[in-house]
Formats: sequence, structure tokens, C-alpha cells
Amino acid sequence: MAEADVEDAARPWPPPAGAYAEERGLFQLLQTMLEELLIHKPDDPIEFMINHLKENNDDAPRICVLGPPASGKTTAAMWLCKHFNAIRVSQETLLFKEVLMQTEEAKAYKERNQKIPNALWANLIQERLSNVDCIKQVRIAP
Repeated sequence: MAEADVEDAARPWPPPAGAYAEERGLFQLLQTMLEELLIHKPDDPIEFMINHLKENNDDAPRICVLGPPASGKTTAAMWLCKHFNAIRVSQETLLFKEVLMQTEEAKAYKERNQKIPNALWANLIQERLSNVDCIKQVRIAP
């Protein structure tokens, strides 16, 4: 066997690691993680990178459906959720379908027919969007 034949036989199949990494976006992932490490300079870089991998998903679209009352926002959002296997975040889901720390406080305002404060809405939305399922999937807000 010629030397070139031995060299070709030793090469792994499928394609080399560089092509594999490029196709799967690994170079971009590593660059992003390194940038985050240099910016934040965490005390525990391994834990930081693990959390970054769990939470970071720049590829998941965030869709906000806007329109006047009774224009079909909820219907459109529900269709998009079904089509994209997405998470729907709305007043209804925040108050009645989610178990969030401040849901009971918001429900108490609703039961007293009082306006729910904007700060409470902001906290509910922030808490919901920080859950892993919202981080990793498409989010739609009607």
C-alpha cells in the first residue's frame, strides 16, 4: 500500500472536525462564550459557561403581535404557537395558566377589580421569560 493510501485510510469519516463544527455553528458558539467570559469575568467560569449554554438562545425568534382590540391578535398568536411549537405569553397565560411567584398578587388585584400595576406586570413577564422553556423556544406575545 502506498503512503498516500495509508494516510487516506486513517482519516476519519464523516468529514473533518472543522467542517462538522462549521455546519453546526460551533465556532460561533465558542466565540460568543469567550466574549461573554471576557466581558463578565466570572469567578467560576465553568459554572458561568454552563448557565450560558442553558439560557442563551439567540436563534429563537421573539414575536410580538400588535393590533387594536378584537383584531385577532390572540387567534394569530395561537396559530403561530401551533405552527412554531412556541410559548404564548399573554395576560391570560400569566394570570391563569402559569405558576409564578407573583401570580397570586396579580390575581388579588383582578378579584378586587383594581388595575394591576405596571411594575407587577413587568415582574410577571420577566419571571416568565426567564423560565428555561421560554429561553429555548420561540416566544409569542399577543
